[in-house]
Amino acid sequence: KRLERLVTGEADYFAAWKRHHPDQVDRFNRLLQLRKALQKELLPFGSARADWSEEKNTLGSSLSDYPLKTLGRGLMSWRTLLPRVASNTVAQVFLKQGASLWVLRTNQVGGDNPDIEPIAPIRL
Repeated sequence: KRLERLVTGEADYFAAWKRHHPDQVDRFNRLLQLRKALQKELLPFGSARADWSEEKNTLGSSLSDYPLKTLGRGLMSWRTLLPRVASNTVAQVFLKQGASLWVLRTNQVGGDNPDIEPIAPIRL
């Protein structure tokens, strides 16, 4: 969103950029479409939880935390409880947008193991 505001914020600059670099504008528009598709899938309620910016490690650990309120927050961010679902969602969005995709396990990065074979994705 910051990049979008930066690029489109100066109307004269953006118009000149569109005239001189139409290929870059097309790539930028595809990037915006990707952002909107990811946001739609990963943030179905429109925004991320506000308390993430505070980096709290607990969710309703005491009565002073308003348990029902924190339960609601937890339900809004259910994908964090199921990281594989979030990962599959991101992969699907990228593929639908026409991107190439490699999904690597952490033990595959930075090493050479000729015995590694692809594993079929698991559908939930």
